[in-house]
Amino acid sequence: MDAQKLENGNSHRVEHEPLSIKGEISTAKVTEIAQRLNSNFRGGLSSKANGSNPAVYRGSIDMFEIADGVRILTSSVAASDAARAAARLSRSSTIAMMLNGPEFDATLSRTSGLRMRQYSASLVNIADTAILSNEIERGQTAETLLLQCDPDKITDPQMAEVFDQLTRQTDVRRLSMSKRVWQAARALMDEPKSGLVARLKAESLGLELLATAVSELESKAQSVDARLSVRDRAALILVRDMIDSQPALPHTIVNLSREVGMSPASLKRKLPKLFGTSVIAYRRDMRMLHARQGIEQEGWTVAEAASFVGYGHGSNFSTAFRKRFGVSPGSVRRN
Repeated sequence: MDAQKLENGNSHRVEHEPLSIKGEISTAKVTEIAQRLNSNFRGGLSSKANGSNPAVYRGSIDMFEIADGVRILTSSVAASDAARAAARLSRSSTIAMMLNGPEFDATLSRTSGLRMRQYSASLVNIADTAILSNEIERGQTAETLLLQCDPDKITDPQMAEVFDQLTRQTDVRRLSMSKRVWQAARALMDEPKSGLVARLKAESLGLELLATAVSELESKAQSVDARLSVRDRAALILVRDMIDSQPALPHTIVNLSREVGMSPASLKRKLPKLFGTSVIAYRRDMRMLHARQGIEQEGWTVAEAASFVGYGHGSNFSTAFRKRFGVSPGSVRRN
């Protein structure tokens, strides 16, 4: 093995060392966990609690890697305060299992919904990027297990191919898990997360979940017509990058399609297949996420945020912001 590969391998191991948090969990810590689980995470958690870094959860969260590009996160938490989460997530395939807790809904780029209830499991596939948002009620408790696969970091060629296919389209699929899988998930939640035995149990559970995802792929194979060509994918990613880099510009379907050499009708029809949302909805979400990030991380005033994302009137911006996140931009700035 040459020096460069050895260096990359070492850095990979350091980046994905096991993470274990117990007790009070702040909004900043939740963001740190999300960034480690999804490297291109953008967004935040808005709590109604006072203080610059309030504790929004109490309980325990553990995260560890079972193979290159495959991570497991277990959490047993109670919400200390009502909050609203919104985030941009990158290309990945995640199996989400709820072992205990009340039913809740999350929105995935406005076109897909994720409904979780006790003993439910879903496969969440994100093609390149998607916006995920949900509300958290004060006192809400939940025990959840996530198994996330990053097709760009998986080193096993066959596994990488499977999840490359799964992430060609953003969607949410309900999974049927066997009793044995739920028992293994419960054991993983309850037992220590360190040591040889725990690692072997985690790997066994991970393989069972991966097999379930592969089976889901085979049973719901997409038609050739639904797949995007390499050229289409590149054009749509360019559209996404144009909106991301200049969210304040009045991007229209006509202008964007002209820039990437695609007809307006094709752009309107094909972009949801890759990103799970329409051009208009994606631009609206990115403007709001960009504004919120500027307010929370850069210290923008509400007027600055409105101007930077292309709103001529502060009142219109505040209305759109409240509609998107459930809170006013002023309250986010004060927190």
